[in-house]
Amino acid sequence: MVANLIDPTHHNWNTSVIQNFFDEHIATEILTIPIRPLYSEDKLVWSAMTDGKHTVKSNYHAIVHSSNNQQSHSASASYRNSKSL
Repeated sequence: MVANLIDPTHHNWNTSVIQNFFDEHIATEILTIPIRPLYSEDKLVWSAMTDGKHTVKSNYHAIVHSSNNQQSHSASASYRNSKSL
């Protein structure tokens, strides 16, 4: 478990355990992950808005933006070859 990789006294990564258990590359990656402050509260965040708040308007804009991105990546059937006319 991840909790076993954290030093409960100092609330930071237990470097020796991580370096003994994982190869050097993976250990380095794990040690770069920040550990959340001990008594911070969880909260819901709407990633479509910079302030993290969800509104009907922001949801609409997220759907429209997603729809536009999908359409721009699809093939177009509007091309006509002038030689075939």
